[in-house]
Amino acid sequence: MRAFILIYILLLIYPISIFSQKLVKNEDKSITVTAHTNFFHDPSGRQIEINEFQDSLSTGNYSITIKDTLNGCAKNQLKSKKINNSTLMVGQEFLDFDFTSSMSSQKKLLFITFWDITCKPCIEELISLNNMANEYQDIALYAVTSNSDVEVRSLKEDRNYVWENIKIVTNYPFYAKFNIKTVPFSIILDKNRIIRKIISGKNINAIHSFFEKEKNNID
Repeated sequence: MRAFILIYILLLIYPISIFSQKLVKNEDKSITVTAHTNFFHDPSGRQIEINEFQDSLSTGNYSITIKDTLNGCAKNQLKSKKINNSTLMVGQEFLDFDFTSSMSSQKKLLFITFWDITCKPCIEELISLNNMANEYQDIALYAVTSNSDVEVRSLKEDRNYVWENIKIVTNYPFYAKFNIKTVPFSIILDKNRIIRKIISGKNINAIHSFFEKEKNNID
């Protein structure tokens, strides 16, 4: 009987030891995952690197679920905590920003990303976009935030960010205006200000693919 009880207790403890993981919130508001696992997946089930997994957690928009196990290793998958029910839709005319009127007539597309200074994936996206700008000169790039000009300037100075190819728009209440729940959240407009594409979350591959397709069409 004692042996049976001991085995029962071990069976209860053993899975916990397998799936045990620790989430540590760092001073810069990022989250570090320490675990006895090496399998990480996004909400769609795509396997991702631990750095991307941690960056997604840092946004506060995801929780973790354990989907299954493989050879005793836990498979951690992100689960969305919030859903973007934005009022923005593909095919919709977008006239909300006065600054769109200043878009050069030579620009074929307008890319707008909504972001926040506390969002690490947002900042990484801006860095990538700034680097891509020279390759896609027919696309105007805008980054819109609800943060103040002082806050954005402080961020850029503290971390030596130079986004010379992106027009930064500050103090814009996009969360309430468009019911955007998570950032980054991006839209792509054509020269008639019609929304051609919406991208929720950091997805540089999707942005690059769309830009490349449009570049080929333009050429």
